Parts: sequence; C-alpha cells; structure tokens
Amino acid sequence: MKRFLVILSLIPVLAVSQPAADRSDFDFALYLLGSGLKDDAVTLMSRRRADSDTLRFLKGYVHYSLRQLDSAISCFSTVDSDSPLYTESCFFGAVSAAHSGRYRLADTLLSPLCASTDPAVRNLLLFEQAGLGLLQRDLARFDTCFARLDTDDYRLSV
Repeated sequence: MKRFLVILSLIPVLAVSQPAADRSDFDFALYLLGSGLKDDAVTLMSRRRADSDTLRFLKGYVHYSLRQLDSAISCFSTVDSDSPLYTESCFFGAVSAAHSGRYRLADTLLSPLCASTDPAVRNLLLFEQAGLGLLQRDLARFDTCFARLDTDDYRLSV
C-alpha cells in the first residue's frame, strides 16, 4: 500500500487536458473505487468505449484496483506516449507486472521513462528499479539504484 501511495504522491494522477465527459467518468470511478464499490466501477467502465487515453488509463486503474493485473497491464500499455497520462500508465503497468512476478516486463514498461528530466519521475524510477532489484534478489542493482535516490525527498521517507 505504501508503494502505491508513493506513486500517487510523486506524479500527478490526473491530466489537466481531459475532455469533460472523460473527467466526469474519471472522478466518478475514483469515487466508486474509494467507496469500495468496485463492481460499480467495472460496470461504469464496461459501458464506455476506451476511445481516449483518459478512459484507457481509467480502465487500467479499475483493473489494477481489482487485482486483475493482466487486464490492467493491457489497458495501461495502450495509453499513447504523447498523453499526459503516459508516465502514470508506465508506472502502474510496471507495478502490475511486478506484482504478478513478471519483473522483466516491469523493467520494459519503465524503460521509456529513463529519458525523463523531471526529478520526481527520475527519483520514482530509481525507487521502482531498486525495488525490482530486491524482488529479483539482485542486491548489486538495488545498491546502485538506492545510492542514486534523493533520500531527502519526504515522499520516500520510511
């Protein structure tokens, strides 16, 4: 759970430039998920065609919340690279892959973010890569990534 909260605190969850209908569905689906009404969130998403990055991301997020990790990865992977939600999609897709034990896929999903110049994204990327190192019992990778982390970032405090 803490890992999930770290992801949400380091990157914005919502894109600013969303169509009003998509934003409304996004907000309502988040409300449903937060209220424990996951089946209702699934119903809401099943009635909408995923014809925008916002809806593709939201469908992925609903699947992620229900631990339907293969479906989540599939939805997150369809968000366009020029979308404001692309960074979030990469991270949530990678977390879904790692949670299902597919560490190489998680690395692959994170790899487009290596070129980011945003310090928060870079720090989260290092945090995720360090975690993947631990999960794979690659202590050298963990040590390398952890040493490069900005540990003064309050969002990563333990």
